[in-house]
Amino acid sequence: MFKANSQNDRVYRFLNDRFGEWIPAPELAMNSGYPRPIWKLTSRISDVRKHIQPFGFDVQNKLISVDKVRHSFYRIVEVEG
Repeated sequence: MFKANSQNDRVYRFLNDRFGEWIPAPELAMNSGYPRPIWKLTSRISDVRKHIQPFGFDVQNKLISVDKVRHSFYRIVEVEG
């Protein structure tokens, strides 16, 4: 699907290994960007989304505000229909 061990591949594998689970953006960036974090995480998410949508999957995003600070989370889910 992606070039082995590319940033897109690492983001996809990290999300897929925790399929359906909401993962905080900083955790996703730090754990899939070894040896350094992925600073352009939204671009990587967009690339992953484009590649998995034809197979009936999507990357969802949710934002939570805590004391006026926004926290972003991502997960892979199967799309119905």
